Amino acid sequence: MVTLKLAKPENAKELGNLLHECFVEYHGCEVPGFSPEDCRAYFSNRRCSDTVTGIYDGHIIGFCTFGKAEDEYFRDAGSIEYIMVKMEYQRLGDGRRILHEAVRQLRRQEYSRAMCWIDRENEDAISFFKALGFIFTGEEKEKGELTLQKYFRTI
Repeated sequence: MVTLKLAKPENAKELGNLLHECFVEYHGCEVPGFSPEDCRAYFSNRRCSDTVTGIYDGHIIGFCTFGKAEDEYFRDAGSIEYIMVKMEYQRLGDGRRILHEAVRQLRRQEYSRAMCWIDRENEDAISFFKALGFIFTGEEKEKGELTLQKYFRTI
């Protein structure tokens, strides 16, 4: 059984390594801006308490980072920044549980909506978020070689 916990600063290295591993698994190669060092720095420079982790057998198998949305139209929204689950733990319900806990944390911080940006080519992620009630807003933006789509839901 996967245990859900808020991350602690001592988890930063393991979270960074997992972020890098998930990007490489999904893209099939190294991704510019997501080297192991970049990913570890991301967690070293943020509050780990804004990250829900899924822990199995003493290791983090997935996580979801969340925080304040930086969006002029969604001032009452929290943001789902990353949700990553190791490939071998996907489609077992653990990602759903991790995301639900992150949304619960956003509600505790008094946000009334949650939003996220999803790579429009990532059909699995789009299906995952839609199944959990997220709706495409129609807004897209370019980030490097990716086209991201904005999704939100009331929480």
